[in-house]
Amino acid sequence: MAALSPTSHNFRIRTQYFLLVLVLAAAPGYAQWKPEKPVEYVVGFAAGGGNDKTARVMQKIWRELKWIDNVAIVNKVGGGGAVSYNYINQHPGDAHYIAVAQMGLVTNQLLGRSPLRYTDLTPLGMVGNEPVGIAVRADSPIKDAKDFIARLKADPASLSISVGSTLGATNHFAVGALAKTAGVDPKKLKILTFGGGAESVTNLLGGHIDAMSQAINNAIPHYQAGTMRIIGLSTSQRSATLPDVPTFREQGFDVVIDS
Repeated sequence: MAALSPTSHNFRIRTQYFLLVLVLAAAPGYAQWKPEKPVEYVVGFAAGGGNDKTARVMQKIWRELKWIDNVAIVNKVGGGGAVSYNYINQHPGDAHYIAVAQMGLVTNQLLGRSPLRYTDLTPLGMVGNEPVGIAVRADSPIKDAKDFIARLKADPASLSISVGSTLGATNHFAVGALAKTAGVDPKKLKILTFGGGAESVTNLLGGHIDAMSQAINNAIPHYQAGTMRIIGLSTSQRSATLPDVPTFREQGFDVVIDS
C-alpha cells in the first residue's frame, strides 16, 4: 500500500464481522440444539479485558433469558487467541464449546501463528462494535495525537505502545494506520502485547509503557478517574460518551477503524 497523507487520503477499516463474534465448531441442526451438559464459553485472553467482558455480559444475558443456565467462562490465554480457537476446534460438532473471537481468528493464520482458518469454525453472530482509542498516563507530556506523531517522527521506536493481546489485530491496525498517515513506518514502532487489555492498563498506569491502543472500554474508567488521557478516537465523529475527546480525523489524521 502506498504511503497515506493525512490531507489527501483516508484509512478506514471495517472489522465488525471479524471482531467480537461468537464461534463454535460446526454443528448440524443447531436451531433445535439444547445444552445437555455445562457449556464452556472460551476466552482466549486474560480476565478483565474487552473480550473477557464481552463473554461475561453474554453469560449474564443467557442466564437472565434462561437460554443457557449452566455456562462457565474459561480463559485460555496465548497466541493472540490461537490457543482458544484450537481448543474449540478439538470439539467438532459439539456446541457445548463456544468462543469469543476477534481479528486474530483471521490474522493468526496469515502471520503463521496457527494453521487454523476462520472457515474451520462457524461464526454465530456479531455481538458489538466500539472504537479504538490511544491512551497515555495523565501525567504524560503527550497531550494529543499530534504530540504522539511528533515523537514517532523523531524516533519511531521512542514510545513503547501496547496493542493488547494480539499483533495484527484491530488495535495494532489503528496505531499502525495513524503512523502511516503521518509518513512513519509502522514496522519500526515499538509494539508490545500482553495477555489482555487489563494487563495493558496495569502496565500503562504503572509507568512501564508509554501508551496503549485499545478498545476504548479499557481506558474509559481511568480517563474518568483522571489517571489516563485519551489522545484520540478512531471514530468519524466524537463519541457521546467521551464528548471532550477528539477523533484522529479532527486532529488531521484521517483514520477511522471499528473494533
